[in-house]
Amino acid sequence: MVCRHTSKERHIQGDLGFLILDANKTGIEIKNNMLIDSRMASIVTFNNVEILEDEILKFEQTQN
Repeated sequence: MVCRHTSKERHIQGDLGFLILDANKTGIEIKNNMLIDSRMASIVTFNNVEILEDEILKFEQTQN
């Protein structure tokens, strides 16, 4: 299932609870052990929910 979103926030419910993304943010931050980057775009899976990769990159990419 693809994440539905409003003009201001995207609410993604997963095993860890709700991940709330502010659509106005254009930078990168860490939430629920995931790297959020609003500058990319494709579909990935987060806690069994498919979302736009512009919202989330795989956390292991930060483990360098």
